[in-house]
Amino acid sequence: MTNTNFSGNVLFENDLDDEGENGTTGFATVTFEEISVENFSNVVLSFDWEVIEYNANADDAKYEIIVDGVSNGEVFLVDGGVDPEDGSGTVTYSVPAATSTISLLISVRNNGATGYSAFDNFQIEGDYDGDLVYSGGSWSPSAPNASTGTNDVLVQD
Repeated sequence: MTNTNFSGNVLFENDLDDEGENGTTGFATVTFEEISVENFSNVVLSFDWEVIEYNANADDAKYEIIVDGVSNGEVFLVDGGVDPEDGSGTVTYSVPAATSTISLLISVRNNGATGYSAFDNFQIEGDYDGDLVYSGGSWSPSAPNASTGTNDVLVQD
């Protein structure tokens, strides 16, 4: 893989196997667990990707973002037989304000022995809008107590 953004471990696929033959006729999908972003604003979901030699009509890589249980539709990163067979980049999605949950599906269909794909640096970032933050062994703005009535707490570490 040549994507300079990749680091350490990556989610990688090479030669999906469909009953002992090279490739697959259906999609293999990784579904990421739904994440609550209820107490955050300016939320952005992002990931890096690269596809090599997806050169047949049945070689495809796509993703789908689910916001509050509703799909935003499938987006093809590479549509084999239509797009160039190699590609890479970063997907950045700005989550709509007032979103409660977000999820991601990554799907690939690789109908040959020479194609492969990789995905890395999955992130959901945003500004915390809750009441208290615990980080580095201390509370901000102050430690909770019975009189604060605080419900929303972010524990960073």
